[in-house]
Amino acid sequence: MASMSAQANNTELDNINRDTARAYEAYIMTFIWPEKMSSEHIDYESVLSLGDIPKFTQDSEEANQNSVTLAADIEPLKQPFDDFKQRFAKNTHLLANEHWTLIFPETGATISRAFHSEVLDDGYSEFVASVDFTLGRYLESDLTYRHFLFDTFTSVVPSPSDTNEVSQDDPMPPTTKHIEPALELNLNFNNKTASTKLNYIDHPIIGTLIYFEPLELEDAIERISMQQLMDNPPDEGSANLTE
Repeated sequence: MASMSAQANNTELDNINRDTARAYEAYIMTFIWPEKMSSEHIDYESVLSLGDIPKFTQDSEEANQNSVTLAADIEPLKQPFDDFKQRFAKNTHLLANEHWTLIFPETGATISRAFHSEVLDDGYSEFVASVDFTLGRYLESDLTYRHFLFDTFTSVVPSPSDTNEVSQDDPMPPTTKHIEPALELNLNFNNKTASTKLNYIDHPIIGTLIYFEPLELEDAIERISMQQLMDNPPDEGSANLTE
């Protein structure tokens, strides 16, 4: 099975086989249903170690946005979830609303994408996800989700003093509030659909909408090239050399 874990560079885009390649704009929206709208109880598991839970710095957050999702300046081709958002936005908590331009080099190819919800304090995200898109007879989406519930605690910032003794006249050392994932829900979904069909993946806690819009191959190449140019703009020195 062919695989593309990241979109091709310009050279690879130029070498795409026009006879076998297929292009789509893929849309995924994930959200949380409120407890009152579900009668089923779902148990979360305790987080035993923080070592395998991703944390995001500001730099890595910007890199993530650049590498896995289209920049805000490149508008989506459609707004396939508008009707849902108008009907349920007040009752649901949006986790992520993503869209990507995908070029499958041939039938059987897989393209992987990762995404997450807004970064919270201390660099954690409430929701971390990945998806493998595979082009076969249908468009297949293999989704892996991790949703976290957090504990908050307050810790004392260590004093720079060499001694542990604190005078009664000294002010109390400053404190800082932290959050850490305490409980985790792991989910995996597999969905097969034709393009231009709005799909809903049901779950008592996390709902998912998926939609694919077919693209002309040249249009898809242009959109990806624009994204690459926005991610890696030429510096002034390079621009002057080409003039």
